[in-house]
Amino acid sequence: MRISITVIFPIFLFSLVGFYIHLQTDQTRFFDKTAYAFFSTFKVPDSIRRLTASLTVPKFDFDESLIGKPIDYSNLDFWAAHPKKLDGADVSPTGFNFDRQEDAEVDVFFVHPTTFISSSNWNQPIEKKYLSKNNRAVRYLHEWSLRDQASIFNSCCKVYAPHYRQATLASFLSLRGNGGKALNYAYSDVRAAFFYFLENFNKDRAFVIVGHSQGSMHIIRLLKEEIVGKELMGRMVAAYTVGYPSKPISGLKVCGSKTETMCQISWNAQSIDAKGRAIEPDEICVNPLSWENNDIFVGREKNFGSVSFMEDKEISLNVVGAQCLDGKLALGELKSNNFKYMPFGKGVYHHYDYSLFHTNIRKNIEERVRYFQQK
Repeated sequence: MRISITVIFPIFLFSLVGFYIHLQTDQTRFFDKTAYAFFSTFKVPDSIRRLTASLTVPKFDFDESLIGKPIDYSNLDFWAAHPKKLDGADVSPTGFNFDRQEDAEVDVFFVHPTTFISSSNWNQPIEKKYLSKNNRAVRYLHEWSLRDQASIFNSCCKVYAPHYRQATLASFLSLRGNGGKALNYAYSDVRAAFFYFLENFNKDRAFVIVGHSQGSMHIIRLLKEEIVGKELMGRMVAAYTVGYPSKPISGLKVCGSKTETMCQISWNAQSIDAKGRAIEPDEICVNPLSWENNDIFVGREKNFGSVSFMEDKEISLNVVGAQCLDGKLALGELKSNNFKYMPFGKGVYHHYDYSLFHTNIRKNIEERVRYFQQK
């Protein structure tokens, strides 16, 4: 059924105005929901996406002096997820209680994706007054990223996720300019948090390093500069650099089986005909339905459970099959209406890179950890 332009245009205009207000203030839950509903319901032209993206670019140059002093990671307020706190990483799908963090012998260091979408700063302010869940970026971190992504690892590991001065989303539009400087500054926080985690929480235990999108970008740099080829490598169960262009790192294997360890896992989920980011053929793609790095299609019957905590919080069985194809994780038709939010373009399932494979990832990391411990 075709929807009249007289219906769509007012909704779009209202959403665009809301989006602009959304950029000027952090406390706009109503417009958050409006934007979520709009991008979940309508196929938005690329020209409109570019317009909305342009609204997020700060109108001034990056200035490191405006950011502030180093973060005190001894203060648990600066950890979005921590085993001693109640947080989004503790949740389980409806009807289940998977959380085993209290007894876990392995740790997860989780670096969250971009939740700061603002033209007010190149980097998210991190002072305590900005860490309230009324703050949009923090709220989105807790309600989406920690629940849909980090919580998957709570049955195998203790989950640690630092707050960091993440770069605003528009930083990716100017990687050689202000955006690159903002991302570099964000990495300095991630690095500091990682070493604080190692020295004060991890204390020579095995660990898994996990990220998504901007978080994966920072993890890739950590791997290259601080882990691969060093003693730390021997304690790393696996590295998940999901949702970011990940290419093989010298000295680090790409995981090729469900029990391989000290290796890298990545994928970027899109439909076969998606017109999102151009994915290059040499990008890493490990199929989360088989844990193999090949182009064999795996049917939906091997997908043991997808979960969206932004929707009904329940496990949906056999939602979609997948195949690694020319660098991307190509998805078949989805058998669920819980995964419709696609702000990066129709068929770009960036928002659901983890959610669509919740149970497969959870079961596999439990198995991978056991195998690592036996070795």
